[in-house]
Amino acid sequence: MDVYAPPILPGGTRSDGLASIAEASGVSGGGLAGAVIRFLGALWPAPRRYELRVWVEGAQQRAASRTGGARAAIAQAGTALARTAKAVTIQAGTAKEVTVHAGTVRETDGGRTAAGTRVTVELDEPGAGRTIASKTIAAETIDEAASMVAGYVARQIFVRDPTSPKWCYGASDGRDLGALLLARQERVYVEGADDVRASRARQIELLWGVTGADRCAGVVRYELASLEDLEREQLIALRLHAMNREQYPRFFRGTYRLCMSLEMVANPDYTIFNPAAARVILDETLDILYRAGRTAIDRCTGDDIHVEAGTTGPSVLSHRLREALLRAAQRDLRSMRRRQSFPLIVWSTFWRRDERTVWKPHWRPTTRQGFRDGVCVAELLVAVKHRLNEKYLVEKDRASARNGTPPPAGGR
Repeated sequence: MDVYAPPILPGGTRSDGLASIAEASGVSGGGLAGAVIRFLGALWPAPRRYELRVWVEGAQQRAASRTGGARAAIAQAGTALARTAKAVTIQAGTAKEVTVHAGTVRETDGGRTAAGTRVTVELDEPGAGRTIASKTIAAETIDEAASMVAGYVARQIFVRDPTSPKWCYGASDGRDLGALLLARQERVYVEGADDVRASRARQIELLWGVTGADRCAGVVRYELASLEDLEREQLIALRLHAMNREQYPRFFRGTYRLCMSLEMVANPDYTIFNPAAARVILDETLDILYRAGRTAIDRCTGDDIHVEAGTTGPSVLSHRLREALLRAAQRDLRSMRRRQSFPLIVWSTFWRRDERTVWKPHWRPTTRQGFRDGVCVAELLVAVKHRLNEKYLVEKDRASARNGTPPPAGGR
């Protein structure tokens, strides 16, 4: 996460700072150089400036004197402002500056405040002389409040930036981006595998609280799906990636992970312990893929999730359903591989302004080839599983023809 550096001189622009340095250097021609710099600086488009004001009401555990309580609250406010300024995200290549001013700190009841922390944030645009957004955020801790403020401010800037992809922001209050910041700050001292799992569970808990709504940033769902993959919850990760596929069809990294989830679920050794929940997730995923033109079926049939004959163990997917999932993954991977050709990358860079920052690194052959190689390897894995599944279906049809019985509807 990056924030543009402040001007060289307080209250001035970078061109004014350079001109002042040239004029004060005493070198012959310094005055002329300073005049030229000022003239060019006047012609160059001025960066968009945002002014962020924050008012913090901190919580105190016990009564304190007005002076002592105010000092503690001001210290907490300074921490929140520093974290907020560091967490505001501005994409490279966008001319923006964010100025953070210390707000006021209020106390009630002689130094005792209510439980939790309340932060009022106001985002102004000095050039236009108007307030862009204003919101009061309540949180349990000052760290959580700072992250929520950062997410709210980042969302407001992203939505006004025509160079930001749609999957960078989602919820109108920026709660999803704030939760993402909190989840990435979750750190524990690892002494064993249980500590890692506990930390991951805490991250999942934070992200699940903001991804239930329809409007959610694609990067937040992507992060949650990656954590669920590490917990071996492939069906949950599949559903999250499918939701991203429908809401942000040009979020290609998420589409790539969707293909990998389809490949893992279509594994012959993949078992299901809750068939009812699996059927709901697979129906929703197939419906999304059907509307995108990737599958010929939009829901599971009665035999698509079944217990293997002669066993009493967990359920498995039918070969017919595996075939549909693998074909969907094949089509999406083929489409992404074609998009990695240099002419299409150049076209997307110039035609889609909100994707220029995304495609620009792919102009380098090493970056472009690296992602293309990953897609090719994924295509190879899907093709191998598709071939094995296809061979089973052909042998099953031949056996049914020899016996004079029609093949089963579920393709088991």
